[in-house]
Amino acid sequence: MILDEGREALRELMKQAEKYVSLQMYGEGHCPPRLFMDGIEGKAIFSPPKMSSEQAKDNFATMAKLVCIAHGANATVFVSEAWMLKPKEGQKVDLSVRPSQSPDRQEAVIIMGESREGCYQKFLPILRHGNGKFKGLGQASVEENQTEGRFAQFVPRVPPNEEDRERAKRVLEGFVQRKDRGQERGRGMTPE
Repeated sequence: MILDEGREALRELMKQAEKYVSLQMYGEGHCPPRLFMDGIEGKAIFSPPKMSSEQAKDNFATMAKLVCIAHGANATVFVSEAWMLKPKEGQKVDLSVRPSQSPDRQEAVIIMGESREGCYQKFLPILRHGNGKFKGLGQASVEENQTEGRFAQFVPRVPPNEEDRERAKRVLEGFVQRKDRGQERGRGMTPE
């Protein structure tokens, strides 16, 4: 596994995230996105408002990265439902089509943990009955690699100094104040 100062924190966050997934899927039948983090200020969870548009997803990713800087995160785990594509035997995945647009897509829960030294992903296929109700989780596939994309690289590669953390906190406060003046307000960080 990952060999840095966030290794133990990442291991604990992965356990917490897997428990969350199990409770959500077997209880509610769906798994709202969450970002679990461990940092200078302890453990916290960041919950996005609804992510029903590409802009909302981009906003969450930006906010989450700022929260990680402000919190001094050294390990994070992001959990979300997602579409995934698996290559058919003897074939490559068609990367020209987004997984959400592919007829071969498979619904899954992704549990993506990261620290400064690497990334650990677990994909759990979601199994549903013919009526769409949750049936169970399939066999997990696990990858250890460096990922890219909107919901990756939440942990700053270089630990933020106090000035960077304070600057991130001010930006977040300004965002919350703008939201309070009439726009939709999302949920923020909740300490454990």
